[in-house]
Amino acid sequence: MQHLAPDDFLWERIFDVYPPFSAVLTIHFPNDGVLKILNAYCPISHNKTRLFVPLTRNFDTTGDLQAVYDFNAQIFAEDQEMVESQKPEELPVDITMEAHFEADRSSTMYRRILADWGLSKRYTV
Repeated sequence: MQHLAPDDFLWERIFDVYPPFSAVLTIHFPNDGVLKILNAYCPISHNKTRLFVPLTRNFDTTGDLQAVYDFNAQIFAEDQEMVESQKPEELPVDITMEAHFEADRSSTMYRRILADWGLSKRYTV
């Protein structure tokens, strides 16, 4: 999306976590544009979760919304094979058990919150 911004534009991304089952990514675009992506999780069994991802934006209102959906689906698809092949399948609440990257800040924050609440592996199984 860098092509949409002036050379000196500083992208702002804010990830708000609403435990235990939702988070909102807000991306600020040039000219006061805002894109919001809600990730709302609905557990349906001990090892399956349904994810709802509504998107809103206040710019490019006549553009192809399907292209935005397709782009976000591509992002999720890039991680799907890795996530589904992880063993053990349980979410490790102890973040020291893994190596993390800058892109993991939201998931590590979420797991810190679960740990602060006193929730353990039992909660995630």
